[in-house]
Amino acid sequence: MFTFHTLGEAFSELFTGMSVSVFMCIITGMMLVIIEFYCTSKGLIGSLGAVLIGAGVLIRMLFNGSFAVLFSMLFLIILILFAAQILMLATQKKNWLVHSLSIALQSSGKGSDYNYLKNLTGVATTDINPSGHIAIGEINFFVSAPEFIEKGSLVRVVEADGEKIVVKQISEYFISERTNSTTLTRL
Repeated sequence: MFTFHTLGEAFSELFTGMSVSVFMCIITGMMLVIIEFYCTSKGLIGSLGAVLIGAGVLIRMLFNGSFAVLFSMLFLIILILFAAQILMLATQKKNWLVHSLSIALQSSGKGSDYNYLKNLTGVATTDINPSGHIAIGEINFFVSAPEFIEKGSLVRVVEADGEKIVVKQISEYFISERTNSTTLTRL
């Protein structure tokens, strides 16, 4: 019978039987997955992190692993990654949207909505997959897009209401980062 008492024993067994290599694999893997949350790399860093987490779990299970240890290990990993995702969403959206909105409202006097951004163009300052950041003038905005948009691409705001800004790539142009000045290059 599986009880909370056996779950507590599994947590203590998890850490007492964990080797340094298992601990480093899991911690490094979680760090890479969390980095993927904040700075997308088309899934490469997150995939490497998932492989490291899987390797750490597999190594731990090969040396005196039980179902309770596996459950507690996966539960702890998922809990930490979930908390990191929630923290990322809360901080990224609040900091960028609130900061961007306050600057925009101070400089434009247009009200408390993003409707004034509709049809404006900007530059993707991060990859947008499905969310990211753009700059319109000197103001940064947290946006989303229906398709992947590469950093440096020229974008147009197609929908803007309340706290939601949706952009699409203007496919004819790409901003070159090779020079100090911004140059538009026709694709």
